[in-house]
Amino acid sequence: MSISIHNKKVNITIDRASGQFLSLAQGDVSYGFADKGFSLIADGALYFENASAESMAFTKNGVEFLYRDGDYTAKLRYILPENGAFVERELAFRKNKGGWNADRIVCDNFRLTEAADEILFHDDQSPWHVPTNYFIRYADGGLYCGLEYPYWNTETDGNTSVTLGFSPNYAVSCGEWFVAEKTFLGAYRNEGITRTSHGPYPGSIKVTKHYPDIYMNGGILQHFVDHKMPEDAGFPLETLDWGEIWAMQEFFTHYLPRMPLPENNWYIWQNGWWAGLFSPDINAIEPLVRAGVTDLMTAAIYYGHDNHPTTEPKYIRDMRIEPLGFPIYKHEHLGIEASTNDMHSYVEKGETDEIIGYSDTFEAPRPYDEFIRQAKEQGIYISSFCTPNMVYADRPQWAAIHEDRKPHEYFNTRLGCAACDEYMDFHFEATTRVLDRYNARFWAFDGRWINFREFSGYHFGSVGEEQCYSPDHGHPVGDKNYKEWKNIEKFKKRLRTRYPNLCMEQYYGLKRGGIWSLSNFNADENYYEMGTVANNRLQTWHNENDRFRPTYMNYASIFGDNPHEFEVSLISAISTSYYVQLSRGYNALRDYPECADILKRWRTFASENLPYLKARRTLFGEPGQYAVDGSAHILDDKGYIFLFTAPGSYAGGNIPMIRWIGLAEKENAKYRIRVVAAVNEKGEPAKFTLANDVLSYGDTLSFRMSPDTAVILKVEPTEADVKSPQSLSFNPEEEIVDAF
Repeated sequence: MSISIHNKKVNITIDRASGQFLSLAQGDVSYGFADKGFSLIADGALYFENASAESMAFTKNGVEFLYRDGDYTAKLRYILPENGAFVERELAFRKNKGGWNADRIVCDNFRLTEAADEILFHDDQSPWHVPTNYFIRYADGGLYCGLEYPYWNTETDGNTSVTLGFSPNYAVSCGEWFVAEKTFLGAYRNEGITRTSHGPYPGSIKVTKHYPDIYMNGGILQHFVDHKMPEDAGFPLETLDWGEIWAMQEFFTHYLPRMPLPENNWYIWQNGWWAGLFSPDINAIEPLVRAGVTDLMTAAIYYGHDNHPTTEPKYIRDMRIEPLGFPIYKHEHLGIEASTNDMHSYVEKGETDEIIGYSDTFEAPRPYDEFIRQAKEQGIYISSFCTPNMVYADRPQWAAIHEDRKPHEYFNTRLGCAACDEYMDFHFEATTRVLDRYNARFWAFDGRWINFREFSGYHFGSVGEEQCYSPDHGHPVGDKNYKEWKNIEKFKKRLRTRYPNLCMEQYYGLKRGGIWSLSNFNADENYYEMGTVANNRLQTWHNENDRFRPTYMNYASIFGDNPHEFEVSLISAISTSYYVQLSRGYNALRDYPECADILKRWRTFASENLPYLKARRTLFGEPGQYAVDGSAHILDDKGYIFLFTAPGSYAGGNIPMIRWIGLAEKENAKYRIRVVAAVNEKGEPAKFTLANDVLSYGDTLSFRMSPDTAVILKVEPTEADVKSPQSLSFNPEEEIVDAF
């Protein structure tokens, strides 16, 4: 006997006796299963293999089954979204008597009744190889599935079965429910158009052909030993159907819902690090006031001075733990007075000063405290960033340690163990004191957080795990993966709950967690720090099409040393992001008064069109692969198309006016195409020609445009007649690129 649950896109049939999958249908296509179920290994013993359900009950958004095996009870929930072509499964276990250890869990183990053409494992195409999902491929479409957690135990048996599980190795208290990480299973249809990728790294796709400097001035060199970038970073090419990509993007909009921001418009914050704003100089905020940018992130952590994530801020390191207090030094009431623009000069004045007392709340060093007060009077909020797990001098036992008892270090700074509950609870309290003191609207995390060396540059030698061998942190000796992960997720959720409109970002520290680590954040910094406008679009392309990240979680910078470069960078940022940072573009804002008006004008445009900005589909391949790249931002029958050309010669493109770019499938629909803007990065005349400005659904939008140019097209419905297209004249050296 079977039961079924369904929404607008899929119908799930489940065996009532076992609670396992029987089929998943999308439209008139159905995929069948002979599901082997789930299992638990606890304290070395196997439970729930081939278990039968004791009871079943429908829930608000699915169905729940109850099982018993010896002293253990299990619950299996199917969670179906209102409008998504996928279902999630969540297991929970409890022992009726005594504590226990959750060794290993098989969350799902299903066999396909019809063998797939291929089962493809997909990771995030990075040095960390974070598992993302499986694609189970058939001729016209298929299934996707995975585990919502970055440390997988998985197996496939040819093209007929998939096992999804993990090894928490987690101690569970008596009577406590252990809720496992969810799995997901969904369906997609093939579109018959593909993308090939090896991640945003050097390889066989030579993006430097069109953008020779695309990797310059950024953080990519940190990923390679001795900061030497190879011609081929070694990531294999992978080809996916766009239907697979769009299906996974839909799933991740569910897994990572959009978090609030301090403002409802197109939010802009100033990154002081990239702008070289290393000193608390009140004169530095004048360009921001003039342009209406209200948030400045200082270039020093914890509102400190000349501190970098490679150092321990003295007045944070020396905090009193019980009761919590921030140190008062003999010659300076919580910090320093010296000022320097050297970002790596972190020796504070009065380094040997004795502590003469403690405050009961956080206060920044005197220069920053005054700077924050003065800036607030002019409407500017001063924010900061932090090291996520530095060690406190008063609790050296909280440090993560190697087998030889030496502490983990990040650039010679000792690291705390995030798997230690006591440490994380205190770290949360200390962080909230900092945020409460200055009503921060922005906060970010940089440095090491999880037990993983995330780059091989500098003195690290290679990427890889660094386990903690302390017997006193509450995690198994030499295995803190799961407990650390859960503690960090809890920490982020507590911050988001307490400060719901705080903009929160991560830089290094959680990259090994991949897209699974973005919960409760607004964004992270991409694979690495971007250094050019084209590199920002390159990494955005891979974030969306390798990692399947929702567009509203993209991270974009505004560059530009003059008004033309500034405006093109702005248009590029609008095309990639739901909010943005003002990076080195601060220099143009400071030196060219007209840039304030440029920023205000485009910020108004972006704010008025926010719904379209998050409806993004990339066109023409990754930036640099061809002379043209861009994106479509369409809702139903209207929206925008952004186009960018590389340096060199003119180029052209062809864009199909069909559902592939986001249009609703309306065979008789007609659209007018209007040029909103055309800007040349070098200040030369921007040239753009359309073959036809009125098109029907199914027609092709063709264009030719000058190099170094950014163009925005508006698409809107019309009743006008479609005329014969004009012929576009191309020279032999000019590329003409199809959008798909």
